[in-house]
Amino acid sequence: MPTKKDKGVVENFKKACFFVSSQKEIDSLKKVSKIDIELPTNREIEQVRQITDFIGLPQNFGIYKGNIRNAMAVVINGKRIIIFRKDLLRRIDRAGGSEYWSSMFILAHEIGHHLSNHFSTDSPNSKDTELEADFFAGSVLCRLGASLEETIKPVSFGFLTTSMDHNNHPDKKSRVAMITNAWNSTNLQLNNTFAVPPPPPDDDVDFGTQSIFTPEDFHLMHDDLLNNIIENKSYYELEGIITRIHYNDSIYFNSPNNIQEIQVEITKDNTGFYENKESGVKIGTRILVQVPTGEEMCHACIRNYLSILARGRKIRFKTYIYGSGLDSYMFYLEKLKR
Repeated sequence: MPTKKDKGVVENFKKACFFVSSQKEIDSLKKVSKIDIELPTNREIEQVRQITDFIGLPQNFGIYKGNIRNAMAVVINGKRIIIFRKDLLRRIDRAGGSEYWSSMFILAHEIGHHLSNHFSTDSPNSKDTELEADFFAGSVLCRLGASLEETIKPVSFGFLTTSMDHNNHPDKKSRVAMITNAWNSTNLQLNNTFAVPPPPPDDDVDFGTQSIFTPEDFHLMHDDLLNNIIENKSYYELEGIITRIHYNDSIYFNSPNNIQEIQVEITKDNTGFYENKESGVKIGTRILVQVPTGEEMCHACIRNYLSILARGRKIRFKTYIYGSGLDSYMFYLEKLKR
């Protein structure tokens, strides 16, 4: 096994579960006698920790990067190990257009093999065990705050599976159905009270001047209603954590026009016009906030704007609430550190 200063190898493994896209890959991996491995990055370690911390179980397995095509769970000399391709997690997140949900699914899937004790059988790599690991991953991602579309994306888009049924791996249709069932059943149990997502990977990054967006940045200066609200200071200044993002389409596009609204769990109310504290927005309340499209912003501003609108992000924002519900419209946005 590798240490902090060097690399290592694993060899002589007889039981393994593979996250691959073809029977040919599985047959090829079965012929491998050893795999070169190295320690994962801090971000990859943190992703695994987020999963194990959330489900309340100790991390009794090792994680490594290796010279394999995708990912695998394996037991060697009684030790549980997860190995994934060196650039797999970063590559699949980029292909899926997500913050990290696609890579989180792969890690949760492999963790599911270990926690489901699939290596106690003579054939741990089977259609049934793969679907069980998919169910586990689908449920975990729902609890962490991923949408159904984000949860099924690594499978439904064909990043790591095909439409064909293999000897050991089910086809795409079966896997998507299992993951969807897991997500829907978990979401029903949670009754929309899923966990607050962990901070995004760039939580500590200083966005500089682009960490704040004002009405001028959103080109809302000629909105008479907003000007009246600002002049009379009849808006709310709130802090909270983005728990979900609702899109206009089912497929994520890297455009602010595709973001319809965000759900924010309120952590602090900075509004100053209340006559008493009970008039404020209750801490822990989750509100839906419609966001400006930002369609008139420059390309660099749009990139930073979209970067701030990430699940798990803590933000300060100004909004006016309209109607009889808790729907509101945002006109000021600021990135905060968790």
